Amino acid sequence: MTKEELRKSLDFVNEERERLQRENEDLKSAIADYQEAVGDYQDELERKENNWKKLKKHIGEEWYCYDNESIEFKVAKDILDKIKELESKGE
Repeated sequence: MTKEELRKSLDFVNEERERLQRENEDLKSAIADYQEAVGDYQDELERKENNWKKLKKHIGEEWYCYDNESIEFKVAKDILDKIKELESKGE
């Protein structure tokens, strides 16, 4: 191999190395963005799950304590039954 061929090969290798380094940086940035989005989604999901638990607890404590014949009891029972149905579908 001549010096000129070696120089061209070295230039090609250097250009490829630089291209791959840029591509690597782009991928790192994309991964960081993805991880941030996943973290945001997990935070939002946790918040919604906590709100769901609070709602269920509130209905159980505040409304379900009425006597079995009251409309409040029946409404609370219907709501809690629907919550259980939705939770079982989500599993």
